Amino acid sequence: MQEGFLGEIDRKAWAGSSQSASGEIFPDKVRIQCPSCGSMAVFHTNALSHKRTDMLAVCRSGCPGCQNLVSFCGFYPSDTSKQSPQEPSLIVYHCEHGHAHNAKQFGDEVPERLKRAFDSAVMAYNNQNYVAAMVMVRRSLEGIFKLRPSVQPGTKNLVNLIQEASDGSDMSGQLERLAHAIRDGGNLAAHFDLETDPDRMTAQYLVELVEYLIEYFFVLPTHIEKLEGLLDKARPVGASPSE
Repeated sequence: MQEGFLGEIDRKAWAGSSQSASGEIFPDKVRIQCPSCGSMAVFHTNALSHKRTDMLAVCRSGCPGCQNLVSFCGFYPSDTSKQSPQEPSLIVYHCEHGHAHNAKQFGDEVPERLKRAFDSAVMAYNNQNYVAAMVMVRRSLEGIFKLRPSVQPGTKNLVNLIQEASDGSDMSGQLERLAHAIRDGGNLAAHFDLETDPDRMTAQYLVELVEYLIEYFFVLPTHIEKLEGLLDKARPVGASPSE
């Protein structure tokens, strides 16, 4: 079974049920084969407190084995003349991406163009378009080095931009390795490969690490400056920072 699989759940797979005030019934649990890992699992599916309309109830539940989320939808009869209780006429399910990235909300210290590029990378990743996510991560990386405050003017490729930051005092050797690894990952996604496609784990690392670089170059200096200002105000008159 694969992600995106849709299928009907047999009534025999239900384990208990609950009824809403308006009469709709939904299973408390279902025992099915996980559409992600393929193992038999019991999913907690009580949807009475979840999103629902007159004809639809929806809930999500995690597989006890692989932890991926599965959506369960109950479709109820449209004929309201039928007496309650009403069981859903069909329940379908599909495996959802269980590794969504909750991106940090950057403030004014991060340039808008860079925020838009990174948001696009996160959106692509959360929609499981890992090729697009990795390409947008590389675009974000280029934005970091082109928009950092101490960049020297002039048109340069990304390799030279990283080298310039490394030659100065902006970046340690480890950060240089990180920047080149992200660049290589973006290049990998940008070129068609007959054998392999970028996977979720690689895309996840790239998204997380470029987010770290954004914080390092734009957020951290601002926070340090604010902290230094607060400490200067709190320091006794005439006292030096070294005392």
